[in-house]
Amino acid sequence: MKTFDPECNNRKRCRWCGFLKPLEEFYTSRITEDGFRSRCKVCMKLAQREKERERKKKERERKKKERERKKKHTIKGKMQAEIDCLKKQNEILRECVESLGWHANAKDALTKLEAMEKEGWS
Repeated sequence: MKTFDPECNNRKRCRWCGFLKPLEEFYTSRITEDGFRSRCKVCMKLAQREKERERKKKERERKKKERERKKKHTIKGKMQAEIDCLKKQNEILRECVESLGWHANAKDALTKLEAMEKEGWS
């Protein structure tokens, strides 16, 4: 289907909407034979809006996935670090209790704990 016919009183058919419109309703183009784009200005704007909507939607989805990934990574990393720290503290306390006996007072346990930390247990 021919979109431009000089005998049609300077009108052109839009390839998107199919209406015959005056040339003023088309953007110019250096590439095409007739010097005008194949879509009218209105259809070009609609296509650009739709493309922008799709781009923004993809960007939102990408950011959402990134946030979820960071959240999982951060929570998992923090929780694992806390678990490791608690395990070390538990080992140190168990060693203190075993070395001092079950009836040791708190001051002796703290002194033993500080000595063990200085030796590199922490």
